[in-house]
Amino acid sequence: MRSVQVRAGSEGRVGVNGQSKPGATPGDVRGRALVVDDEYEMRYLTRLFLEHAFPDLDVREAESGAKALEMMDRTGFDVVVSDHRMSGMDGYSFLREACQTIPATNCILMTAYADKQLRERVHAAGWCFVEKGGDPADIVEAVARVLRQQVPMRT
Repeated sequence: MRSVQVRAGSEGRVGVNGQSKPGATPGDVRGRALVVDDEYEMRYLTRLFLEHAFPDLDVREAESGAKALEMMDRTGFDVVVSDHRMSGMDGYSFLREACQTIPATNCILMTAYADKQLRERVHAAGWCFVEKGGDPADIVEAVARVLRQQVPMRT
């Protein structure tokens, strides 16, 4: 595994390994995020990226869609970042159910296995799509845009 550093760049923009992305400044991102992934390492790294990029963001984890729905019943989240391919309930089904239960849920679906049809369904739902295993700064930027209400989200 390669070493990854998340930090604010020279202009205060958030980036990974010194590469800053425009618009994602750490000081203006606050709230609560939920990261849902059945792979511990990916869930942990996503949480780590977000916590380092946004010190004022409270990031929680769930290992399944079912666990995430339980957590959402007890606690409100400003954004939910979910993997798509998970055992049990897949990420799309989880996010659809989450949005039916809490319509104001801001959703980001990440997967390394997206086809055109899944991307279209994600965008039709008004969610953001992020390539899993790609540039970690993409998820950081997507969360920043969601929490600053810069929609539509088309990462």
